[in-house]
Formats: sequence, structure tokens, C-alpha cells
Amino acid sequence: MVQTLPPKDLAHRCDPGSLGFASTDALAPLEGVVGQSRAEEAITLALGMERDDFNLFVMGPTGTARHTLVERLARERAGGRPRASDWVYVHNFSQPHKPVAIELPAGRGTELRHDMAQLIEDLSATVPERLLAERGIPGTPRARVFRARRGGARTGRRAGAHARRFLLCAGAQQRSHGRGGVQRAARG
Repeated sequence: MVQTLPPKDLAHRCDPGSLGFASTDALAPLEGVVGQSRAEEAITLALGMERDDFNLFVMGPTGTARHTLVERLARERAGGRPRASDWVYVHNFSQPHKPVAIELPAGRGTELRHDMAQLIEDLSATVPERLLAERGIPGTPRARVFRARRGGARTGRRAGAHARRFLLCAGAQQRSHGRGGVQRAARG
């Protein structure tokens, strides 16, 4: 039998006077994550495993503070221990399908990435100049542009691609028109 409910019975009302505090500012912050005691125990157990090849996989619905919980427990577990090493993987030219793993002191992986990006940027500007100079055409307008833009907009892959395109164009022009053709092609 269906019973009609009055509006006052459709929602639970809480009397603020029954809570025992005037404002939530008076409350102590909660420790842990509400309703996640089993998850917290499981994560603590997993973080306590002192074995190699052991991973922790955490899943659950959005908004359940999984990341916050794991991060807090991991920081507590790490305590005063030394920071873990950085591991970087670099290309293995003799076996491309097997990258080389390099262990670096903590924090040095980021420095290596920055240094490699700077090296690529520097080489992208310098290599085209050297190649042009070896071909006996160091004073072409394009070579001067590369020298001028070393710290400018053409950096990294864009500069390298631009340099390759110019060298191919310059080589084709030189073969068909001689040295003067290179200079005309560089202006265009």
C-alpha cells in the first residue's frame, strides 16, 4: 500500500544545538580518511613490504581521496629515509628494443633532462653552421640567421628540421647552379 508522506518527512533535519559545538572551527582536524580503515590497513601493509618487484595498485571511485591517502601514508613510511635514486632510460643504439637504465643520485634525473634539451638546442644551431662551413659556404645569409637565432625562437626540433630543410635545399641548388645559387636560395 502506497502511503503519502508530508513534506516534513522527506528530509532529515538536524538541530545544530545538538552537535555540541558552535562552529566547525572548534573541531580538531580528522586523521585519516573517513570510511577507509580497511584501505588504510592494506596500503600500510603494502608499503611495509621490504621486497623487490612488489607493487601497490589502488583503485576506487572518484572523490574517495585515494591519492591523498596513499601519498600521506607513503610520506609517513619514508620518514627520515634517504631519497630514492632517479632512474633514467636512454636509447640503446646496439639494441634499440632494450633501453639502457641508468641510476642517478636523487634529483639528478631532472638535471640530465634539462642538460640534454640544452645540448639538442645548441647542436641544432651549431651543426648546420659547421656543415655549411665544411662545404666552403660559411657566409651564406642562412648561416648568419642560425648564428643570430641561437637563443631565439628556433630551438630544439624546429631548428633541427629547419636546418635539414635548408641543407637539402642548399645542396640541390649548389649542384644545379653553383655557389651563387645557394645564396639566392637562402634569401628566398
